[in-house]
Amino acid sequence: MTWLGTHRLTLAGLLLVALTFCAIAGGVGARAAGGDALGSPAFSLAVALCLPVYLLAVAWQRAGDGIPLSLVIGVIVVIHLALVLAPPMLSSDLYRYVWDGGVQRAGINPYLHLPADPALAFLRDPVVYPSINRAATAPTIYPPAAQLLFAGFARSVLSVKITMALLDLVSVALLLQLLRRTGQSASHVLIFGWNPLVGWEFTNNAHVDAAAVALLLACVLLVLRLKPVWAGVALGAAILTKFLPAVTAAAFWPRGGWRLAGAVLLSILACYALYAAWDGAGLRVLGFLGGYGAEEELNSGRGFWLLALLGEAASLPSWAPTLYKALAATLLAALALRVAFVDAPRDASAICGAITVLIVALLITLSPHYAWYYVWACAFAAIVPGHPAQRAAIWLSAAAMLLYQQTLPLHVLLPSLVFAPALLLLWRDRRRPIPLPAF
Repeated sequence: MTWLGTHRLTLAGLLLVALTFCAIAGGVGARAAGGDALGSPAFSLAVALCLPVYLLAVAWQRAGDGIPLSLVIGVIVVIHLALVLAPPMLSSDLYRYVWDGGVQRAGINPYLHLPADPALAFLRDPVVYPSINRAATAPTIYPPAAQLLFAGFARSVLSVKITMALLDLVSVALLLQLLRRTGQSASHVLIFGWNPLVGWEFTNNAHVDAAAVALLLACVLLVLRLKPVWAGVALGAAILTKFLPAVTAAAFWPRGGWRLAGAVLLSILACYALYAAWDGAGLRVLGFLGGYGAEEELNSGRGFWLLALLGEAASLPSWAPTLYKALAATLLAALALRVAFVDAPRDASAICGAITVLIVALLITLSPHYAWYYVWACAFAAIVPGHPAQRAAIWLSAAAMLLYQQTLPLHVLLPSLVFAPALLLLWRDRRRPIPLPAF
């Protein structure tokens, strides 16, 4: 560890803290003036500068520069504390969390009524209800495990932010255990903890994805400790918090087998049965899933980056979206089968590498419009230095912040800035040797 190596990483951490405070000040000022954070040049510039600073810190850490773990954790804690105390800047989703939690504590199934339903008028307040998005058009989309979390902890905006921040710190602790298990430097945790998107999306915007990441990391540790049933429960809960973690199931199969698979299935069925039986909700527990595809233009195909890119070059037939979805599903299924039965990952590094590949493939083919969908990629990338998918995962999870720049065309240009470099990194790194960790 050289003097320069130690101090430039420290400087990067301090810069991330300073830029976070500058962004908060710019966002708060814009809101006080009746605008929003994205309309503030100070906010946008500070957040944009976080991206190169973070990428430099990751590059220096991967090149062998060192930094005391206390400084790494200190930067994480200071940023999280600042973002917990700041008002939510980029999303109003947490207001739906608080609403769904309050509905349940009132003894009402959250899947049965729109927030604007007169039957729930007695629950309305001047802070939460006016800020709920799609209050009059969309039933809740959040699955049962997320709803259980809301019922227990979503009692106010601040309580949601504190809960998600603590879950994020749980993820940091679980990553440190995995790094210790694979014999790697604890400073690798900065790949996750210093990612600007982690702080903004998990702590400031308090997205429930923080719970899904913590549950997935717990699943990795449980399956490594030969506790497949509990690992299956954790994976089932992750899936029922945010559906996307289902793509990672193949990585756990070689160690977990049928016991894990059975626990996943039973956990999912039990949670759905709980809400389906509550006041006869039945299939209404699927919530807004049916309308989500249309709203995000997945039915038309314009919501998929690759298809939208082709559509800019040539006129596509009406069946192109159906074909794209079939090809994407086939690709993901083939990749999952290879992971489960050919690569058969069994140690921590191999499992996290397989998860990273599956997440990157899902994100590129699905190309969500929302930045918080990308955060989880860097959690598992922190465990697999030198893996062919690591740099692509880190780029996706950091560059997704660009999707907030609404002045650029959403369907083609903005996603191209996120996905094209990721594809280039995958292509360049496809034959890189994967170093084996020391145990």
